[in-house]
Amino acid sequence: MIEILSPHIDDAAFSLACFILQKSDENVPIEITTCFSISDYLANGNGSNVLEEVVRIRKAEDHDFSRQLNPSVKFNYLDLDDAPLRGYQKCGFQDCFSEADQQQIRSLQAYLKSKDSPVIAPLGLGNHVDHIICHRAAEAVRNRIFAFYEDLPYAGRIPEAEILERVEYIQNNSRLRLMPLIAGTNYTHRKEQLCSLYPSQLKDWYLEKILHQLNRLRGERLWVVQEYG
Repeated sequence: MIEILSPHIDDAAFSLACFILQKSDENVPIEITTCFSISDYLANGNGSNVLEEVVRIRKAEDHDFSRQLNPSVKFNYLDLDDAPLRGYQKCGFQDCFSEADQQQIRSLQAYLKSKDSPVIAPLGLGNHVDHIICHRAAEAVRNRIFAFYEDLPYAGRIPEAEILERVEYIQNNSRLRLMPLIAGTNYTHRKEQLCSLYPSQLKDWYLEKILHQLNRLRGERLWVVQEYG
């Protein structure tokens, strides 16, 4: 079983849809764990900001994605509050967590420590606090980290040098040696359709940046752990 940490309900699909579809076709057991699945945010919604309705809509979109996959892929929701519900604040990769954020890190660390699966976690590109919290939580099980993925659409908005700088920072501070792997190369023609299963979250520029990065790399890039220092 591979554990994929998805900060929000759309993040695994936006960042790793081709990889997930490939592993599904190979019948590799995967669990997609969405951490911050309680939200009242719809990027392209019907104007509703009723929390229960937003959660229903977003989980229904995830269900539509699950129908494209084999039963070897499971979906799990930790139902933590996302950043706006906690009181969103801008965050850098290295610091500025509120006490509520620190509690979320501790909760995720406890969850990961209760499991024994290899973990795929976000790099935290774009510095969205929920993505960084997921990354920080994964550090608690560093010897089980299989890879980090590039957070999309954010990775499509920043220079390549900034992505490589983040990778270098992680290597220097976590003593993990990372190597790039382009995954899902035979499934890139499905990416737009799979991302479009999340219409409530898909702003026009999101899809543009996701597909730009996909075409530039000819797949989805993961940074796989080669050595634990």
